[in-house]
Amino acid sequence: MLGLDEKSSQLANLLKVAYADGSVNYFEDMFIKLIVGKMGIKPQEFKYVIDNLDKISFTAPKTDEQKVSYFWQVLQVMKMDMVADEKELELCKEIGQRIGFSNAQVEKVVDYMASNLRTVVQLEDFKKLIAEPA
Repeated sequence: MLGLDEKSSQLANLLKVAYADGSVNYFEDMFIKLIVGKMGIKPQEFKYVIDNLDKISFTAPKTDEQKVSYFWQVLQVMKMDMVADEKELELCKEIGQRIGFSNAQVEKVVDYMASNLRTVVQLEDFKKLIAEPA
């Protein structure tokens, strides 16, 4: 179970990826709201994160399972508008490294996801992809 700091950090990073290309589309918005619901973030907490996006400190997930799921969610937001914007890609790479993945893992999965924008990559498939040697 994630604490409020971890949830706020994760939400802030998802929002930053969504905003990176200058606009948030319907699908990015709906995906983030789905994640917010799953995490149990209250509306006032959601508003606080939006209003303080640059003040929320980064808190990495603790377990490998949480790290993989978090990074997958970040990359799903990047893919939602079917465009791999350069700013989004750089932010995704930074987040992946800060979460604790190696540069090789990050490069491999970000490149794969950016090259497969129209392909649904399920979490289980992502787990296999990130676990494979780069």
